[in-house]
Amino acid sequence: MAIPRMLLVAIDFSEPAEAAFEQALAIAADTGAEMVLLWVDDRRSATAMSHAALVEDLDRLMTDQHIEIGKRLRALAERAERAGVKASCRIDPGHPDEVIVAVAAEIGCDLIVTGIRGRTGFKRFLLGSVAEIVVRTSPTHVLVVRSRPGPVRRALVATDFSPASELALRLTLALTGAGDEDTGAPATRSEPLAVDLFHAWQFPTGTHGIADPMLKPDHPLAELRDQLVQHNETRGQALCERFAGPGRTLRFVQTHGPAAACLQDQLDAEQHGVDDAPHYDLVATGTHGYRGFRRFVLGSVAEATVRHAPCSVLVAHAEVAGDGEPSDA
Repeated sequence: MAIPRMLLVAIDFSEPAEAAFEQALAIAADTGAEMVLLWVDDRRSATAMSHAALVEDLDRLMTDQHIEIGKRLRALAERAERAGVKASCRIDPGHPDEVIVAVAAEIGCDLIVTGIRGRTGFKRFLLGSVAEIVVRTSPTHVLVVRSRPGPVRRALVATDFSPASELALRLTLALTGAGDEDTGAPATRSEPLAVDLFHAWQFPTGTHGIADPMLKPDHPLAELRDQLVQHNETRGQALCERFAGPGRTLRFVQTHGPAAACLQDQLDAEQHGVDDAPHYDLVATGTHGYRGFRRFVLGSVAEATVRHAPCSVLVAHAEVAGDGEPSDA
């Protein structure tokens, strides 16, 4: 199902979290979804390390803060109720990334919405931000909000022609009000959404030079390259025609190179002064994710995009669609 019915919104009352709340509220108002506002108390580890004589005072201070946090959460819930959105609040102790994923599974949410603050320097290199870890470990779709919500006029959707990347496209249409006849998501936009379907392709290791644009037309590798490009173009255009309709326009864009790097280049083209470079308000990608050592070595297109994208990022998890092949769009 591409239409979310339950949103989990991570709240820490920072500016990124406020932006995440506003975006989640807009989505819920358009789709009729419910919202659960979650504040994670991550100070219990400090209690465990404190001297016994300080524990009682620390617990009292934490209780006082819980009361204040509860008031602030309820104020947000009341804002949602005034917008016609059903909202509830909860406070859970633990590490934020672990708690967010666990609560999402517990309540059966369809979409986690979070801001991104992230660490810096070497510690961030080792551990990643909370948003990256949530993307890595949660089987639930995740929307990482990077800026104050505004109209999404153009979206970049990565595709490898897999069910996961199609799910990312469907979610993009549903969450931006562009509609999707197959899932019943209504079109609520006043202007069409422009969607660029982006595909990055590579030849296997050992075929160095095959993508060189200076290859002569009669070179056998150039012929093979052209055939692959045309094959991708055919599949991409078929997707555009399939999802074209009221509320959205689609075009297919492809390039050669590593998926994460090429996707970032496409996002950064406007900032680098490339003529006619599009401005994107949202980038979406599907992911199945690797596990263990292979994932550590290869990384993830989704996580790299969350880390570097200048706009909000939507990550569709294939487990939700029931597709088990390990791949990143």
